[in-house]
Amino acid sequence: MEIISYFDSSAFQESNYTPLPLESLLEKQRKQQKKHTAVQAFLHERLSETAALVPEVLYNIRWGIAGLLAAAALIAGSFAIWHACLSLPEPADLDYDITEEARIMNEVMSSLVFGNAQDEFLADGTLFDAAEITAFAQPVSYEDYTVRSGDTISSISLKFGLSNICTLISVNNIKNVRVLAPGQKLKVPNYDGIVYTVRSGDTLEGLSARYGVTVESLLDVNDLPTVTVMPGNVLFIPGGKLDNETLQNALGNSFICPLSASYRISSYYGKRADPFTGVASNHTGIDLAVAKGTPIRAAKYGTVVTAGWSNTYGNYVIISHSDGYQTLYGHMTKYTVKKGQVVNQGELIGYVGSTGYSTGPHLHFSVYKNGNLINPLSVVKL
Repeated sequence: MEIISYFDSSAFQESNYTPLPLESLLEKQRKQQKKHTAVQAFLHERLSETAALVPEVLYNIRWGIAGLLAAAALIAGSFAIWHACLSLPEPADLDYDITEEARIMNEVMSSLVFGNAQDEFLADGTLFDAAEITAFAQPVSYEDYTVRSGDTISSISLKFGLSNICTLISVNNIKNVRVLAPGQKLKVPNYDGIVYTVRSGDTLEGLSARYGVTVESLLDVNDLPTVTVMPGNVLFIPGGKLDNETLQNALGNSFICPLSASYRISSYYGKRADPFTGVASNHTGIDLAVAKGTPIRAAKYGTVVTAGWSNTYGNYVIISHSDGYQTLYGHMTKYTVKKGQVVNQGELIGYVGSTGYSTGPHLHFSVYKNGNLINPLSVVKL
């Protein structure tokens, strides 16, 4: 029997074909199978290596895409910030000169004249050279007086023989003696003293001890038939004086917070890192972070000496007060006062903004004493 193998099929067509022995055919088949097995092993090895690379390739592709997306977001964010800066009504000028603040204050201080006149009264309101009355035997009575041009709380008190300005302040509930106006009506008592409204638990004995006046004087001055008093009764305390806080408020010597809305102190007075450069610097006031457009009010009665623009403070206002104090309000979106204008404590002077050297809406508030910086928190309760 002849065995024709596919390994020798072409030779089968030839005329001189001689069949190969079975052993030879099997040997050829083994060689072919071995070659085929080697090819399969090679292909399997290459496929395994390729499969192992797939996760790494996919990982690199994923992070490449993420990088492209991040770059796109950065470009979009930068464009948004640039567009927002262009839309500001008064963009910040970052060409900051730390000496500009000193220049501003020097110009302002040089325009002020500080008087050397001595106060007309002591810290408790007692007038110099006034005779103090200690006997109070007659009921209190009142006289009407119309304020005239040039009058002061001291001159009116002396005119009627009073020894302490607390008397007129208390009897007339004067909130600020610096704004007495010609034509204003006042009640003037014949004794020094203050008005007091009786509270629950008060007794004449207790009031006598508190104010250093006899019970008999309280009875006589108020024309009381008995020592019994009821809550709500209004008494005149002869020789009484206002507490220091009330007196200082009436004299316009106390400060109030320039913001009535809720705020956050974002930077305190003293050493800090510059918000733009990170370099150590000395912060000249306190920063009160609050919404743009929040009303700003005068911290104390005074006269506006500057209302303008600077690269440091943007729109800013400086007010001169009594006793050598000055206050500065910076970064306003706009101010509502002008130079030379007299402002009462709490009066609107502008609105919070982010003009000048600023990182966001806030009020920069500085306080000076005779031209020298002081910590605002030393005079303002926040």
